[in-house]
Amino acid sequence: MAFYKNDTATGVTVQQVEDAPVGLKNSVKVTVGTGAKSVESGDWLMLYQAITPEDMHDLGFGTTNAAPVSASFWFKSSLPGTFAFALNNGPGTRNYTIPFTISMANTWTEIVLPGIPGDVGGNWAPGTHNQGMWFQVTVAAGSTYQTAGRQWVDGDFIMVPGPTTSLMLTTSGASFQVTGAQLVKGATVGPLEHRPFPIEMLLCGSRFQKTYSQGTSIGTPTSIGQRVMVATGQTVYFNIDFGQPIVRALRELIVYSPATGAPGMVRDVTAGVDIPLTSIDDFGDRSATLSASGATAGHLYAVQATIDARLY
Repeated sequence: MAFYKNDTATGVTVQQVEDAPVGLKNSVKVTVGTGAKSVESGDWLMLYQAITPEDMHDLGFGTTNAAPVSASFWFKSSLPGTFAFALNNGPGTRNYTIPFTISMANTWTEIVLPGIPGDVGGNWAPGTHNQGMWFQVTVAAGSTYQTAGRQWVDGDFIMVPGPTTSLMLTTSGASFQVTGAQLVKGATVGPLEHRPFPIEMLLCGSRFQKTYSQGTSIGTPTSIGQRVMVATGQTVYFNIDFGQPIVRALRELIVYSPATGAPGMVRDVTAGVDIPLTSIDDFGDRSATLSASGATAGHLYAVQATIDARLY
């Protein structure tokens, strides 16, 4: 996910594009619409991925048995410069930052960062939304978030000082892309693991599910995949079953009208109008019950839904 903070940069977009080095298909591309007038001390522009505590228990971070880790990813930027990779703990109070330099613009470059020492200190309890660790690639940041790097320190840092720490955020039309990222236990990093597509879908499904078909954008007006129910009174009820359990305390269910794509709305198919969702009940690991009051007995109702338990 991309994240930026600046009061004057506008039109920053994030998209998946079919542009990647050989052996890969897609990448995440971040583009700055109108560049910032300046980068203040608390500004930044980066891509990040949260890692769950369950996926890093074997690292032993915060103990004397902390294991080294290694990272690699492919990177492309419209501008050359020195950027940074960072690991932060969930609460953002412990950090390891490494600079990397891109010499050629618009060229895919593999960034390999082996032998990052395990952190024997610091607090590695989960963050506010149960984040265990942050995997971050930063292209611009103000002085508040800059550090000398290459050592574990207390604080929330994502960049090293240098002449290009503002350029990506102040240049209109500037863009950068990341793909093929991995973080592995050990002092060396091997080739990117290519898991079968069904395995990737199962892993994604433990964090995010939708009633829409694969490839259909959320909020698209479509009846394919919708859940339907006939109202027996003034309230209509839907039971949304998840394709696989989502075992996470922090999760969000959002409904959409299949006819208009409007969020928070249920479609009265018979009358051809949307009515608002009233409540979400019995939200468990495998299902949830939805209700919408103001229904008409005998009318057919439909809804699309997403369940989101990703870490932010």
